[in-house]
Amino acid sequence: MKRSIFISLLLSMLFSVLAPSVNCQNYTIKQLTDNDFIDGSPHINNLGQVVWSGFDGHDYEIFLYDGGEIIQISNNDDEDLRPVINDNGQVIWEHYPYGLYIHDGDSITQFSNNYKDSEPDINDRGQVAWEADIGDKEILFFDGDKTTQLSDNTYDDFSPHINDLGQVVWFGHDNYDHEIFLYDGAQILQLTNNETLDFIPDINDKGQVAWVASDNQDEVVLYDGIGASQIVSNDTYRKYWLAINNSGQVVWEAFDDHDYEIFLYDGSKVIQLTDNERNDRKPHINDNGQVVWEADIGDIEIFLANPN
Repeated sequence: MKRSIFISLLLSMLFSVLAPSVNCQNYTIKQLTDNDFIDGSPHINNLGQVVWSGFDGHDYEIFLYDGGEIIQISNNDDEDLRPVINDNGQVIWEHYPYGLYIHDGDSITQFSNNYKDSEPDINDRGQVAWEADIGDKEILFFDGDKTTQLSDNTYDDFSPHINDLGQVVWFGHDNYDHEIFLYDGAQILQLTNNETLDFIPDINDKGQVAWVASDNQDEVVLYDGIGASQIVSNDTYRKYWLAINNSGQVVWEAFDDHDYEIFLYDGSKVIQLTDNERNDRKPHINDNGQVVWEADIGDIEIFLANPN
């Protein structure tokens, strides 16, 4: 059963609107990869382990930084893409053309065999949410025992993220524009119902949801389980690829009319983590405030920011 939660983004008196500032002295930035190939789509867990998809000269494989060294997890003749790692060290990714694969620390097993399965996310309980193309894109959820189709409509649903409570958030079309949807463990809630494009949501274990709302300019919106507020809106940067941790810190990439940079909302202010002449993209943040992203420095490499 679907229930709508009507969130008005016009009630500016409820908003927390912050101006971004450039302030990186509290972070140490480290380049994790240094090769002649493309390394992209990084993800970090709370142990500081980082996974990404890297080109090895033949195809894309999955790599893991364990805090000390880089380990190649996959080694085959197919494409391995978009990995996610949980705090138990389980890694799930797209394996084209054979579906989704999981590495449990010792071995690799096939999770699904539908080559149109994509964008997987895994929580610390081993539950998985992902996109499945079954004529249109729908959201599937594996609860550890069985698989359930969460969305069921004639439109595409994208980019699911799952927290440790088994709650799943995604964005989908409602016949007018993209809106945010949340499976709370029992029912599907529609978090937005407006005339703006709402997309790229993420959810933490407190049930906080962050997403980008796009109208004349992009806004970063944070939903606390009751209502929503804007984190930043008084700039014109185009924003993409958002992630939130359990402290309510949010990272995103934004185009500053020259290139893409990484921004962090630390709970009280917005910090610009990068300010350079290259594209910094696809950030992710863990509960310790560590941030990973990919950067174009001639080829694509992985960078890690550690709070000092």
